Amino acid sequence: MTRRMAGRRAASAVRGLTALVTLLLLVAGLPAVLYRFGGSPVPGRLPSVHQLSTALLHRDSGSLFLGVVRDVSWVAWALFSLAVITEALAAAAGRQSPRLRLGGLQNMAGQLVALAARPGRHGSRISGAGRELCGRRASRRRSVRQSAGSSAGDEHGFLSSGGRPPG
Repeated sequence: MTRRMAGRRAASAVRGLTALVTLLLLVAGLPAVLYRFGGSPVPGRLPSVHQLSTALLHRDSGSLFLGVVRDVSWVAWALFSLAVITEALAAAAGRQSPRLRLGGLQNMAGQLVALAARPGRHGSRISGAGRELCGRRASRRRSVRQSAGSSAGDEHGFLSSGGRPPG
């Protein structure tokens, strides 16, 4: 193994470890921080209609805004955790994950799971956004190799392959 390959493997292992730590912080650490500073996502009791109308119709001291931020944060955490679980289960099964339509949350979760689950193994069976990420890298490498191997004006590689289509 050359130094260059060893360096790539080490960098890939560091990326995988960083992705794993990021996943752990987001899935396990974030709820602890949210609970510590915002409280439980489940209210002790539901507010009455009078309490709701009073809160919405009177001047706010900032508590309503902070409550909305807290609740939106808990919902975002729950959706991201769902995306991570979906991507991890699909990666473990070697299948593509179902699209959950969560915007960028599933893409980010898929990339982190792909990096954490398979550091240094490009082309392995990973799912969702992680597969798309690795697929783009591989196709970029192929196009660079093909363009380097073909001569000028030979866009499809016909001349370098003896007149046969490459493949």
